[in-house]
Amino acid sequence: ETQYKGHLAADKAKMTELQEVTWGMGAEATKTDGEEYSQEVLNLLTDDGIGVNIDKMRSMELTEKQNKMVEKMIPKQNKLANLRRERERLETIVGQRDNSGLVAGIR
Repeated sequence: ETQYKGHLAADKAKMTELQEVTWGMGAEATKTDGEEYSQEVLNLLTDDGIGVNIDKMRSMELTEKQNKMVEKMIPKQNKLANLRRERERLETIVGQRDNSGLVAGIR
């Protein structure tokens, strides 16, 4: 039974170690403890603070892997921008219908 308890303690230590979360890419991973974004990260955001400014990212010295990730991000950001525009357009249409009384009680 003592040997069994020893295994439980070792397993618990391993589980605690596995539960430590790191964010990032491989060797570049960093721990986050609820800390605020650094000024460097804030400088990379777009003016609206929603996305990342691709031109600013391209001006940085990035690894090949990071460059590939930036290239993959471009179509995704474009898709999000298109979805935001469509959402605004639909909200405008619904707002106009609301004002005219055609869509009462829908929201």
